[in-house]
Amino acid sequence: PVSVSYGENNAASKDGAALFNNTYREVGGSFSLALKKSVEGKTLDRSFDFAVEAVGENAGNAPVLERPVVSSDEKTGEASFGTAKLTAGNKGKTYTYKISETSSLGTGWTKAADVYATVVVSDSLNNDGDCWATVSYSANEDGSASYDGAAQFVNKYVPATGSFSLNLVKTVNGKSENVSGFKFAATSNDEGAPSLGEQETDNQGKASFTFDGLDDSYEGKEFTYTISETSSLGTGWTKAADVVAKVNIGQRGDDNKFHPTVTYGDSGSDTVAKFDNTYEATGSVTLSVAKQVNGKSPLANEKFQFQLAGQDGAPMPAEGTTCETVGSAPAQFGSIPFALADAGKTYIYT
Repeated sequence: PVSVSYGENNAASKDGAALFNNTYREVGGSFSLALKKSVEGKTLDRSFDFAVEAVGENAGNAPVLERPVVSSDEKTGEASFGTAKLTAGNKGKTYTYKISETSSLGTGWTKAADVYATVVVSDSLNNDGDCWATVSYSANEDGSASYDGAAQFVNKYVPATGSFSLNLVKTVNGKSENVSGFKFAATSNDEGAPSLGEQETDNQGKASFTFDGLDDSYEGKEFTYTISETSSLGTGWTKAADVVAKVNIGQRGDDNKFHPTVTYGDSGSDTVAKFDNTYEATGSVTLSVAKQVNGKSPLANEKFQFQLAGQDGAPMPAEGTTCETVGSAPAQFGSIPFALADAGKTYIYT
């Protein structure tokens, strides 16, 4: 008799026939989408949010990525949407994905435009029986001007700007006369407060301290300044007290500028720092008379009385508007006092 066996120990047979047992594995494969974030105008120091969605002709059966929403790394700017699995149904097809930045950026930022990823799936299988795909990125949905690597997002940032001024007005004895040339300094002990230096009043008694270098580092800060008169005034002057000015930088406006508020004084109700110096100029003069009779001195015991009168409001002695000479000796009227209002004037007395 003839015996037939299949395989070792006849293991590859069934009912006396050769057994062929095929195995089947579904077609696989995968691809991934990634992005790279960069910033122009400042150092990258935060994360940004992104979303991906399939668009275009084959969007309905496009492979789904692991993470449809991601945040970029705050230091490297990198992020990945993970992988999308391929099946036999994807073979030979092309898919388009739109990647969009979804961050709320605020004033100063210009958001990067969307980036489109074109995924071309092979129409044949590799040695493992899987599809493979090539990925390219473009700023255009049609895939023109494409590049490899990762989707590039470049945001532009413009720092905030702004300025503030401390304003003062100078008077003397309540009047805006002779008020030029007074020197003032504005100083602050607050950390980071801008240095304002020294200013001098103009012929209207006005002066301003201005700082026009505000940037992002000043946002939300407050500074307190003491405005002091630094002039050496001399005799007769009483210097005005220091004035406190408070500066609130606040938040940037929609125009990407700061609009600080400045208040003056303890109540904060003044719109300008006010300095009123007092000045008191004093002096006096004593008028005296001597008597002659026909060009000769009177007898030793002869007496003559005199009355002092002033013209046009001339200051008069508080006491002693009359005096008496005896013989040839002179006599004096009382002392006539003068004040600042008399400076430069001429008075006539009889």
